Amino acid sequence: MIFPAKIELNDQNSLMEQLKKLAGMIKQVYKTILDYQNDQYKEFKYDKKKAIFPLIVTLENRYVF
Repeated sequence: MIFPAKIELNDQNSLMEQLKKLAGMIKQVYKTILDYQNDQYKEFKYDKKKAIFPLIVTLENRYVF
């Protein structure tokens, strides 16, 4: 997330833009899971017994206030 999105209190445009990017990443992860479940990956056959744990990594420190 860029710096203005973290500190700006009055203008939320930067924050909304960054959240839309994050939402796009989340959507991409779930589309990939659906493709895997529908055997779209020849190298990785779907196995119901294996649990799927979606993970999105951001390369910065997060602080919750």
